[in-house]
Amino acid sequence: MVDASIGGKTGINSKHGKNLVGAFHMPDRVWIDDSFLSTLDRGEYKSGLGEILKYGFLDENVTKLLEGETALKKVIEACAKSKERIVQEDFKESGVRISLNLGHTYGHALEKIYDLSHGEAVFWGMALIFKLHHTKDEKNVQECLSYLRTWSKNLGVDFGDPPWLNKTFPVAKIMNYLSKDKKKASSGTVKIVKVKELGKFSTETISLESIKTNLEERANELRTFNF
Repeated sequence: MVDASIGGKTGINSKHGKNLVGAFHMPDRVWIDDSFLSTLDRGEYKSGLGEILKYGFLDENVTKLLEGETALKKVIEACAKSKERIVQEDFKESGVRISLNLGHTYGHALEKIYDLSHGEAVFWGMALIFKLHHTKDEKNVQECLSYLRTWSKNLGVDFGDPPWLNKTFPVAKIMNYLSKDKKKASSGTVKIVKVKELGKFSTETISLESIKTNLEERANELRTFNF
């Protein structure tokens, strides 16, 4: 309702990763009926909320709704309108549409490694982005992580502990998926989406080797990373 149904991407997964086969093809119409949410199991419901949290960092209209206990129907509508605006401006992801990849760079890897739902993986992918790539501003790191938990609570969901908590952090597996991800900017690099401040994003192109080194050096720290 807030993501895959809007935007024209028709992708399928392969054994090598998420959405590696597909095309752009807009539907004639999209109907959204929130009454269908009552038919979802809890896992799929949480997955959708994970994508909603992403929009909280990208669109101030969604941010305001997530700060209070707003009816989910209004939040869904705001997220759908946000994506519609972005897609109209940048259909084939050559500019602002890349902001929608927030949390997905690591999220796709976590989804496969830990068998998570997509939205849950995006939630933890955002947490890793904030922890690993917002390092120049510790206040920004803590604020972004706090927003994740506060907004989740306001939506009535708890994502629990990180799937990597107190386990060996899976550096090699993450790097394997990053090297195959469709968001890879060029051979040997990947483009990371970061949050400058609420409603504003930035991107950083980083070499896979730099990411690997960073993960290896911080593996013990990440093993106990929770928030």
